[in-house]
Amino acid sequence: MRGAVVRTVIELPYGENNQFFSSSTANAGEPIIFHYTRAAGALGILQSGEMWCTLASHMNDRVEGKYAHSLAKSIAYSELRKSADSFRNNFLSELTEQLARYQHAKVYAACFSEAEDLLSQWRGYTGKFGYALGFSLKSLQTVAATQHFLLQPVKYKYEEQRDILLPVIQDLVSKYDPDLDPDEDREKIDILFAPAMKRIAEKSAIIKHPSFSEEREWRLHSHPLSPLQDRTDFVVRDDQIVPIVKVKLDNGTSKHRNTFIEQRDICLRSCVIGPGADPTERHDAMWAVSRRYRVRLDQLIESSAPLR
Repeated sequence: MRGAVVRTVIELPYGENNQFFSSSTANAGEPIIFHYTRAAGALGILQSGEMWCTLASHMNDRVEGKYAHSLAKSIAYSELRKSADSFRNNFLSELTEQLARYQHAKVYAACFSEAEDLLSQWRGYTGKFGYALGFSLKSLQTVAATQHFLLQPVKYKYEEQRDILLPVIQDLVSKYDPDLDPDEDREKIDILFAPAMKRIAEKSAIIKHPSFSEEREWRLHSHPLSPLQDRTDFVVRDDQIVPIVKVKLDNGTSKHRNTFIEQRDICLRSCVIGPGADPTERHDAMWAVSRRYRVRLDQLIESSAPLR
C-alpha cells in the first residue's frame, strides 16, 4: 500500500511518545486505511463499535453503478463484434434491460482511503469539523468476512476494471440462447441473467471513474442483499430515509502496552483530527471518548490540510 506524508503527532496522555507511521508501515507493519467522517459519525462508531454501510444508490457518487454498467455494455459489444448481427443485437438489448432492472441492487458499502490527510476527502465527507479514523486493514477484513462482507481496493484503471467484468460477460454470452422469446420465455431469460447481474452489481462497488483515483479508496461492501433481510436498518439523512446495514467491528479485547488497561479492539488504530479551529480541544475530546468507551486508539494526529 502506498504511504502518505507523515503528519503532526500529538503525544497521548499515557506518557508514551507515540510515533505515527504512514499507511505503508503503520503499527509494526500493520497497514491502515482511513474512514473520513463527521463528528457525529466518529462518536457513533466509538460508542457502538459498528460501521454503518449505506445502500449504494444513496451514496455521494450516485453515478458509480451507471459507470460500471456502461463498462459492462462496452465490454459485451467488443466481445460480440464478430457475432451475427441478430445475436449481438438481441443480447445487447437484453443486457441493457437487465442492467437497468438491477440498477438499484441491494449492495451496501462504507468508504475508506489509503490517504490519512487528503484535502478532497475532508471537503467531501467531513463537514466543518471532521475526523479520519484509521483502521487496521487486516483486522477489518477479518471481522468483515465473518459477517459476509468484503473489504477490497477500488479499481480505477480500465484494464483492471475490464479484468473484473470480462469473465462475467463471457460466461453470460456462452449461456445465452438467442432463440428464447423475450415475452414468452421471460422467466427463463431472467433466471439466466440473474447470477451475472448480481455479480456485476457487487463488482460495481469497487469500480470508479479514473478521475477519482486520488482517493485511493477501499470499500467495505456486501454481496447483493434482499431489502427485507433482518440486517437492514434505516436512518434519516438530509430529510431522506436511507437504508443501512450495520457491520460489527468487534475484534476482541486487548491491553494497552503501558497501562495494561483492557480495551475494546474495534480495529481502530489512529485518528486524524480534521482541519479547522481548536484542534487541541478536539484532540482532548477524542481521547476522552476513547477512554470512556475503552476503545483501543494508539495515535492521534493533527491534519495539516489547508482547509478553511
